[in-house]
Amino acid sequence: MFGGTGGLTVIQPNKVSFWTYIPPIVVTDIKVGGTSLPVNRFNRARANEVLTVPPGESMSVEFSALDYSAPERNLYSYRLEGFDKTWTQADAMHRAATYTNLSPGSYTLHVRGSNRNGTWSDRELQIAVRVLPAWYETIWIKLAAVILGLAAIFALVQSRTLFLRKRQQELEALIDQRTSDLIKSQLQLEKMAYFDVLTELPNRRMFSDDFRKLLALARREKRGFALLLIDLDRFKHINDTLGHDAGDALLIETAALLRSVLRDSDCVARLGGDEFAILLVEAHDEASIDIVCERIVTSFITPVKFKTEEIKTSPSIGVAMFPEDGDNQESLYKSADLALYAAKQAGRNTWRR
Repeated sequence: MFGGTGGLTVIQPNKVSFWTYIPPIVVTDIKVGGTSLPVNRFNRARANEVLTVPPGESMSVEFSALDYSAPERNLYSYRLEGFDKTWTQADAMHRAATYTNLSPGSYTLHVRGSNRNGTWSDRELQIAVRVLPAWYETIWIKLAAVILGLAAIFALVQSRTLFLRKRQQELEALIDQRTSDLIKSQLQLEKMAYFDVLTELPNRRMFSDDFRKLLALARREKRGFALLLIDLDRFKHINDTLGHDAGDALLIETAALLRSVLRDSDCVARLGGDEFAILLVEAHDEASIDIVCERIVTSFITPVKFKTEEIKTSPSIGVAMFPEDGDNQESLYKSADLALYAAKQAGRNTWRR
């Protein structure tokens, strides 16, 4: 009970009812490209009106729930079927659905609202929307473009085919010549990759491959072999006094001498400069190795003739045996290198192990 200027006001709580009014949703404004359109036709019951949007224009639909008891508490949500995957929530201060850059096609705008208590209406406002394509997006223009494109491709293919036929005979002759040249070049490159250009002996790369294969075979068959490192004595002095041509002639003759004293199963290579290496495949004992080393040293007795000069040199040889002096490439090479140094210290023209 409340007192007032007009008397007493009596309120009976058990007779007070909650606000259950469910307001309808109506369109209050529609703008297409910034221009407002009449909205009455979209608010008629069972209206089949379609909102047409020209290509590239924006669309904005303003709406309102007809509950004026507390309009600031009304809630809204909307979804553009065909574009939105979820509902977008809105309040009384933002009662508009705005879209820009929609792709050509048909859409349906769904709008729903609530009363002041947040009770949502079961009745949705639905507006059919059709976004028109640009002139270049119409089916006829696309079809014409496809036809023109196919015609252009056909003409291009025909022209290209004639050109290729004309070129085919020229290319066949050129390919035959290039193939022959390529085979020759490939053989030459393979030779350069694995053989020393000057002496035509295997180079360090090929020697390393042969060394690795022999090492694996020796381990598997449990047998020995020997590595010989050979260095020409006073080679730098010969190069400095007689010139590089004399040095090259000496290296070529050295390669021939080493080939002549070895078996076909042995491997001889030039590692670089005046350094040569030999793999004695069947080196069973030191005695057999000494025989080969003696042969090598003896072969250098005869001087090498170069123009009017007679070049005299001798070899120093370092020997390493598998597996006594090492069980891998690195350790065997190190042992042979130390033995080569010992041969140099012993006065050259000899061998050491």
